[in-house]
Amino acid sequence: MKKLLILLLAVLLLFSFASCVKDESTAPSETETPDEDENAILFDTPAEAVIDSISVKDYPSYEYEFSASAYKELGREETDTALTVYGVGLTENYRFEGGNFIVDNLYDYYPFVTRLTKRAEKYEVAEHISFIFDYTESSKDYHDYFPAEFTKELESFDSLSDFGLTDITGAEAQKYLESIGRQAKTGTRPDFEEIYVPDAIEKEVPQYIIEKFKVYPELKGFPLTVLHDCERIEDGVRYVYKCEYESIEKLIIFTKYEYDSPEKAVKYYIDAKTGEFTDVPEPASQAQTTKPETVTAAKPQPDIDDKWGVALTFDCKDGKGGRLTFTQSTEAGRPDGELITGAMYKVEAKDDGYWTSYENYVRTHYDKNYKDPDLIFTMIAYSIPLDGEYSEDIDFINTYGELKPGTYRIVKTVTCGTGPQREERTYYAEFTVE
Repeated sequence: MKKLLILLLAVLLLFSFASCVKDESTAPSETETPDEDENAILFDTPAEAVIDSISVKDYPSYEYEFSASAYKELGREETDTALTVYGVGLTENYRFEGGNFIVDNLYDYYPFVTRLTKRAEKYEVAEHISFIFDYTESSKDYHDYFPAEFTKELESFDSLSDFGLTDITGAEAQKYLESIGRQAKTGTRPDFEEIYVPDAIEKEVPQYIIEKFKVYPELKGFPLTVLHDCERIEDGVRYVYKCEYESIEKLIIFTKYEYDSPEKAVKYYIDAKTGEFTDVPEPASQAQTTKPETVTAAKPQPDIDDKWGVALTFDCKDGKGGRLTFTQSTEAGRPDGELITGAMYKVEAKDDGYWTSYENYVRTHYDKNYKDPDLIFTMIAYSIPLDGEYSEDIDFINTYGELKPGTYRIVKTVTCGTGPQREERTYYAEFTVE
């Protein structure tokens, strides 16, 4: 019996020793890399891991076409198995609007902490924390994470400091434009002139009706704030959405088409007086839809039906320019003061029976990358005499460039009177270019 107890005790001691040896052999050392997760995303450099962490993966409310991120490293802490990067980042998101590559900075510049796990010679993101970059209550957040020496450097900048990051993101945006064969100006909304829908049609459509547009499923994706075109990529196909206002017919026209197939456009018409959908207007007359005829050199005769007795004509011999003439007849109408016009003018094109800007017409039918013209005019006033004429030569080359074939009208404004009694009227002169 005694021998049996001694044998049993020996077996128990041997088993206990074996268990200790096994535990020591399987326990990780302080310098040993943790077991690798087969599903882990590994990066070759810390920079690649940080850029992936600060990049926006899911756009919150708008559909952006391209995103670029950059960061400035303020400092790091490193051990044998981990690396923590402290920095300030910038993410810029781009989309086409009005022919420009518009930039939106969702979060401005923001501090961040990225913790990386070392796996052999690669890096895995273990944790990434971004902070709102201001110095109010939220500033307490990053103080809890940033070492004091890095916090001091961070706070030596203000919230709008460049850090040199926009140069990096801007260069990435230009590379993207080159990759898709596009040329466009880049910048934020304030960098470009825009016509806001409420400003353009407030006399016909009150703001509450414009807000109603947002619930129309047919208008999803259209620019409901500004009168221009925008582009969106849907299921790999690039579409153009365009919003226009026709002041004469009092219509808001929404047009959608594939970027490469503008002739296959879908249009929605909204009555600008009610904000409701209206039937598609009747097709333009045969004279409007046939190929424009060559303009003769004969001077067109004005048909005066105006309370000021003013008519505008334009003698265009080719697409490079022509001679504009204002005619006034006191038999047709008499103004209350001096009639004044300036050097400024616009050119509109007739498209499917409706007038649109020349640049939109060219982008739809001739050149998708046509840039907005530089309409810079001398601020000077010209008087239109009673029972007389005022004429001037118009050179399109310095503004729109040589006009493409089509039916156009030149748009000029005339003012009468001064002060509170000052009144302004718009005049049109139609012409064609073959």
